[in-house]
Amino acid sequence: MQRALPRCPTGVPGFDEITEGGFIRGSLVLIAGHTGTGKSTFAAKFIYEGAKRWDEKGIYILLNEPKEMFFKFMKSFGIDLKTLEDEGKAIFIDVPSSTDIRTYREVLKSLYELIEKYNVRRLVIDSISSISPLLKEGELRAYLRNTLASLGKMFGVTTILIVDMPRGVTKMGVGVEEFIADAIILFRLRPYRRGRASRWISIVKMRGQPTITTNYELILTGDGPEVIVPPKLEDIKHEFTEKIPLGVKYLDEILKGGIRKGTVTVIAGTTGSGKTLLLLNIASHNALKGRRILYVSLEEPITQLRLALRLLGVKYHDMENNLILKPLSIEMHTLGSLYVLFRDLIRRNNVNIVMLDSLSTFSRYFNLRELRELMKYLAVFSRAYGVTFFSSLLIEQTKEFKTMISTIADNYMVLYSRIINNKLMRFLRFIKLRAEVTPSETFVVDLIPGKGFEVRPYVSR
Repeated sequence: MQRALPRCPTGVPGFDEITEGGFIRGSLVLIAGHTGTGKSTFAAKFIYEGAKRWDEKGIYILLNEPKEMFFKFMKSFGIDLKTLEDEGKAIFIDVPSSTDIRTYREVLKSLYELIEKYNVRRLVIDSISSISPLLKEGELRAYLRNTLASLGKMFGVTTILIVDMPRGVTKMGVGVEEFIADAIILFRLRPYRRGRASRWISIVKMRGQPTITTNYELILTGDGPEVIVPPKLEDIKHEFTEKIPLGVKYLDEILKGGIRKGTVTVIAGTTGSGKTLLLLNIASHNALKGRRILYVSLEEPITQLRLALRLLGVKYHDMENNLILKPLSIEMHTLGSLYVLFRDLIRRNNVNIVMLDSLSTFSRYFNLRELRELMKYLAVFSRAYGVTFFSSLLIEQTKEFKTMISTIADNYMVLYSRIINNKLMRFLRFIKLRAEVTPSETFVVDLIPGKGFEVRPYVSR
C-alpha cells in the first residue's frame, strides 16, 4: 500500500479539500496566470495561514512592488501581513526593479542562510517573471533545479513561484519553469457579463496524486481567497422527516404537517397571484414558532415587505429576532460568490429556512447552465444541512427555464388567477412533492386582509 506523502496545507478554503490536504511538503509549486487573477493573494494567504495556524515561518520575496503597498492591499482581504512581520512570524523582502541580474542573485543567495537561521518552511517568490528574462534558458533551468528545488530536499521548504502571463499569451514564463515544478496551478479570468470577469483555477500538474480535470471558481472575500467547492451528494447523511408548516391550516392538514424539511420548494405563479404574500405567510408563521428565517428579497424593498406582513395580520417587531429581511442586488455577483454569500448568511445566523424572492430575477443575470448549477447547489446544500428553501418564480419564463427549475426542485406548486362569474379568484395546484403523495385537487386561495390565507377545495359548477 502506497504511503500518503506529507502535505503542506495552504489554508485557502476549498483548495486543500480538492488537493487532499494541500501541496506535497517540500515541493516546488508554479502559480501562473494573467494580472488580476488572484495569484499574489493566494500566495499571501499561504504564508499568512502557515504562520498563524501551523506556526510555520515563511519568506515572501516581492520583486514587483514595495511591501508597504502590498501589505495595504492584502489587509483589504483580511490578510494582515504587517502584524505578521512585526511579530517575527514571517519575513518580507522587497527588491527594487533592476536590469542587473546581480541584484537578484544577492537576494536569492541569502535564502539558504535565512531559511536555516529562522527554520523557514514556506517561501514565495513574486514573481519569477522579473528574473527569467535576465537569464539564459540553461541558467534559469539550473537555478530552479539546483537552488529552489533543492530547498525542499534540504530543509523541507515548500516554495511557490509566481509567473505572470501577459494577456493573450498561454506560455508560462520562458517555458522551462513548468518542467521543473512539482505542481502547476493555472489562474484564469473568464469574461462574465457587463464587463466583469470571474476568476477560475485549474490544477495542471500535481505530483503525488491523480490529475484533477475540474475547473474551480476562485473568489476573493474579506477573509482572503476561497476556492468554491459546493457540497456533494455524499455529504447527504440522512433523509429528514420533520415537516415545515406553510401556516395555512387546510394545506398543512392535507400535507400532514407541511413541506418536508431539507427540501427546495418553488412557488410559481403569474403576476399578482400572491407568490410573495404566500412566502411571507410561511416565513412569519415559522418565525413566530421560533425557527430562524432568512428572507432574501431581490425585487421588493424591505419597507414594502413589512407592510405586506401587516396585510397578513402580523407585525414585524413581534418576530424580528427570528425573521431576517435581506435585500440583495445580484448584478455584481458570480455564481460562486452567491453560493458563499448564502452559505455564510445561513451559518452565521443559524438559519433553518431560506426564502428567495424571486428566482425570476436570477434569469436576468445568469444563463440556463449557471442557473442549473445554482439550483443544484441549493438542492444538495438543503439536504446535506437540513436547511429548507422556498422560492417564488414568475411563471411567464421560457419553457426551458421552467422545465429546469421544476425538475431540480423537490416541491413545485403553482398559483394562478381566473375571472369566474365576474369575480377574480386565485387558485393553487401542487405539481410535485418529494417523498409525499401529491394532492390532485385544485384549491381556491382567499386572502383575508388582517388574517392571512384561507384555502378550500375548488368545486366547479
